This record gives sequence, C-alpha cells and structure tokens, in this order.
Amino acid sequence: MNDCGLRTADYGLFGGTLLLALAVGCAGVPKNPAPHAPPPAAVSESVVRSPQSAVFSGPQSAAVSYLVFVASEGNDRISLIRFTTVCPDSPTGCARVEREHRVGMNPTELLGPHGIAVAPDGSSYYVTTAHGTPNGALWKFTTAKDSFLGRFQLGAFPATVTISPDGGYVYVVNFNLYCDPVTSSVSVVYGDQMVEVTRIPTCVMPHGSRLNAQGTKHYSVCMMNDMLIEIDTRQFGVARHFMVTRG
Repeated sequence: MNDCGLRTADYGLFGGTLLLALAVGCAGVPKNPAPHAPPPAAVSESVVRSPQSAVFSGPQSAAVSYLVFVASEGNDRISLIRFTTVCPDSPTGCARVEREHRVGMNPTELLGPHGIAVAPDGSSYYVTTAHGTPNGALWKFTTAKDSFLGRFQLGAFPATVTISPDGGYVYVVNFNLYCDPVTSSVSVVYGDQMVEVTRIPTCVMPHGSRLNAQGTKHYSVCMMNDMLIEIDTRQFGVARHFMVTRG
C-alpha cells in the first residue's frame, strides 16, 4: 500500500447548501495496474450536504442525503455517490452510485487523479491528475453533469488542491514524487480561464494545500524538509517557514 491519508478539508456555502470538500488518497498508484482493477480503498472525496430531507415512517424519520465526489487513483474514475442517513430498509443509512465518468484522453494510460475540491459557489469542481507527459494537470468539471470545462498542465505529480474563498484561484502542490529530490513548487491557477498565474518554489516534495479563512495565507508541508511553508497570497511568494522538528 502506498502512503495514504487525509489530504485536505474545505467547505463553502451555496444557497442553503453546505459543501464540504475532503481529499483522501494515496501518494501514488501501481505502475502497472490491472486494466479493470477495483478502485483503491483510499480515495479522493468531495462531500456535498443537501438541505433536502426525505421522510420515512419509523422512530427515526428524518433522513439527510450527502453527495460525495470520489476520485479513484487506480482506475481514473470520478464517481458521485449519494449517502443517506436513514433508509426504508436500513435505519443506519445506505449509499448508491449516482453517476461516474473517467478522467483522461487515453484509455490505455492511467493519469492517477489525486486531489479534488469543489468551488465555493458549488457550480464546478477541480481534479488533479498526478501522471502525464511529462507532467500532471488540473482539470475542471461542472458539478451538475460532469461536463468538461478546462485542463491545464502543471508540474511533476500535482497533488493536493484547494480553492480561494472567492473561487478565483486554485492552489495545487507539485508533489514531485518520482523525480529527483529537488525543490518543487505550488502552482496558482486562475480558475475562470484555467491559466497558471505563477509557480512558487517552496521545498522538496510539498504536500497538503490549505488556505486560512480570509484566503490571504496558504499553507503546505514539506515531506523531505520537515517544514511548514506559509505563502502570502497577496504577493504570491513564501512569507515564512516553520521547522516541525526539534532544533
């Protein structure tokens, strides 16, 4: 099993709907996976909580549905899964796949979707794919029908992704998992036009991508440098770093 775990957690409001975006995934995928291998146990997720409730008879009558975008690194599929807290035949909840689609243009080449995040207005979502020729990319789709909105090639192994509170900018760490241990970067993409505004050098193998509530500071960690990096989003440059080891 590759390095798996929680990647990001973001949220926003759209009308009366709470959108909670999570990213849970592995750092890599098998180099030669089976053509029809099942998705890995750890996946990238984006959770959308609907304010609508279904009513069933019984002592626990109120049910809430959650829509979850799941990006599976092992088979390049993005699935929308509906979780319901109370179901007629299952008081503890149930789930079903609403729809799914495949990311990529070449059916014989796995791209490895790694990070996923929903825009604050709920109209679109972004997916990073770790593999490519030569680098990975950032993809944009509509949340309504998974319609393709754009793609932009980034650095080596784009991984964790987060979006500014106003939805304008997308921050992606270029994890650079399989290359030489050299300083990598954080890509800043203008989401409306899917254009990379700048690429900020940070450290060796940056991972994680988080913004403060105001969107003025971006944070990522360095797998090989034991540092937390703070970026000033108004200057698009590193403001501070903090060593997470003793000394």
